[in-house]
Order: sequence, then C-alpha cells, then structure tokens
Amino acid sequence: MKAKGQKAAVCMAKKSVKVQELIKNFPPEYKNASKRKYYEKAAYIHRHQKGIIKISRWRFADERKSPLELIQQATVIENDPKFFDYSDNDTEDSRVFYLNFADPLLFGYYDTNLFAQDEIQTFEHPLLASVSEYLEAKKISGLEPLTEVKERTNDEKHRILHIPTPYIIENVPYWIQVNTNPVLKNGKTANVYGRNFSIASKYAESETESEDKQIAREIFSRAFTLIEREEKHNILAMAAPSSGYGNDLYTEQELILLLTCLLVGFGGAAKCTSESKKKECVIHTGNWGCGAFGNDKELVYLMQMFCASVTGISKIVFHGLSITDKVIFENARKKLADMKDGDRIIDFLLAQEYRWHFGDVC
Repeated sequence: MKAKGQKAAVCMAKKSVKVQELIKNFPPEYKNASKRKYYEKAAYIHRHQKGIIKISRWRFADERKSPLELIQQATVIENDPKFFDYSDNDTEDSRVFYLNFADPLLFGYYDTNLFAQDEIQTFEHPLLASVSEYLEAKKISGLEPLTEVKERTNDEKHRILHIPTPYIIENVPYWIQVNTNPVLKNGKTANVYGRNFSIASKYAESETESEDKQIAREIFSRAFTLIEREEKHNILAMAAPSSGYGNDLYTEQELILLLTCLLVGFGGAAKCTSESKKKECVIHTGNWGCGAFGNDKELVYLMQMFCASVTGISKIVFHGLSITDKVIFENARKKLADMKDGDRIIDFLLAQEYRWHFGDVC
C-alpha cells in the first residue's frame, strides 16, 4: 500500500456532511423532469437514511524539495466488459473507489438532459448533486466545486496552466440503478446513453399521449431501478485534460498534465485508504477522457496502469471496453511492461508519438 508516488497528492481541504443535511437542505435542482421524477421516488424511500459523507479536494505537491520518485509496484490489472455495476464494495481490508469522468465544474451538468458517464453516476448517486449544491452555497475556502483550475504564468508568454484539483467523496448513498441498454417487452434493446436519454425524456415528458410516449416510459421503467437497500460508494472525480486537437501530437506539457492529474487522484485515494486503516486500495475506471475530451485510449490506459502502480493501488479494473478497446488495452499493458527501470515516463511517452483524437459528442 505504501508507495512514494502517493507523496504527489496533498489534501487542499476536507469537510464531513450529514446525509440528512444534504437531503433536507441541499436537494438536487433538476431541470430535467424525468430525472426529478425518479429522484423524488428514491428520496422518499431513503428519507430516513443516516450517515456522513466525506468530501476532500486534492492537489499536486509542487512544494517538495526533492524529486518525486515514481517506482512501480505490483498492481493487479483487470478488465470487465460491463459498465459500473457497483458490485465491488469496501471490505474489512479494502477501500474501493469508482471514477467519475468529471467536467472541470464538479458535477456541473447533473441537472440537464445530458446522460454521459458523469451524469449517469450523479443520477445513480443523487447526493453527489447535493454535494455540488452544498459547496456552491457554503463557499468553503479550498472547496470550490472545481476539479481543475486555470492560472496564468508570470513569464513573457503568459501561458494558461491547467491545474488538476480532483475531488474524493466517500460514503455516497446509491439510490438508482441504471441499465443503459434495457431490453423491452418486444425483445428489442434500447439505449439511454447520451442524446438517446434526451430524446426519450422529451417524449416521456410530452403532454400528448402517443406511442412514442408509451415507448419512452417503458424504456425508463426498464432502464432505471429504485434501490431499497442502503449501499454506499466512494467516488473519485477527475477531469481529464482536454486541451488538444484532433491528430495533433501530445506535447510534453500535456503529458505532464495527464500524469499529474492521475498521480493526484490515485495518490489521494491511496491516502484515504491508509487513513481508514485499510490495506488495499481498488480503483474502478474505464475510457476516462476518451470521449468528448478526445484523449488517446492507449495513452490513457497506460498512464492509469502506471499511476496505479506508483501510488500503491492494489488493483485497477477497466470497465466497458469494446472488442477493439481490449486490443488497445493489451497493447498498453505490453508497452508498460516493456518500459525499462529508470526510464523517465514522459520521455517514454513522447517516444510513442501519441496523438489527440477528435472528441465525440454523446
């Protein structure tokens, strides 16, 4: 569990909030009627739920006097074809974290018609949205709801620096289970991911009864399941770099930003695990930053594996990889294994000549 790479992560600020305070005083403010409808049903079921949610924000330890040693340790690397089903939970020995593919504004679009990974996860865990509302209202120093901040350099170039500030939110209640590909009674498979949710929501909210409205209602009834048991998860919210443009080579600064973000996020999760007296830290992730942000998948897989290793993560699990993705995943694993001890990771990555992709629009 101990690893020198953990020293990259420094806690900026932390706060503990009672679940009941969030439920009563900071409910999500949904603009989307379908999301609001399911939240209200789930909130009624769990209206008496108690507990404390821990919120912490992290940054890179740039004040170190000695260079950061990134020494790889043994880490279990797995892939799971399914998207997050949250079946892996904390045990007596382990602390389990699920990645949130965050926007620089923490959970910034939870209330809209958007339904990509970030919005799905906040819909499944509605008190993540409450955390966002709480932070906006309380204005706590160090806990501004941003997973990335921008600073302008003082040199003659006046460059804009992107500084990762990931959030870790522990003990978040899980209220709604989402199946993005529900099977309908006619045997067809629907899809509620991305703009498909927006289209179905438009029909479901229509004031006019129609066949489309009936289908939309069936899709939602089969896609969303209210959870009656009490279950909690730990969420690591990180915004991937998004400064590149399709087919451009990654610059050294862009690679350093990617490395820094992962070291801070994974290092913070490892430190939270140690503070909770657990021996093992498990990260569940996937194609982080490879959709709308346009990052290269092989690069992102390789960097996540590397940073998990150097920060002491016991196991990292990649979810939702397609058949094509799995080939890329194995290539990344092989390249990481071929990297020689003592190689500077940034030099190694530059030699691979990774390029940005055009971001997709979900």
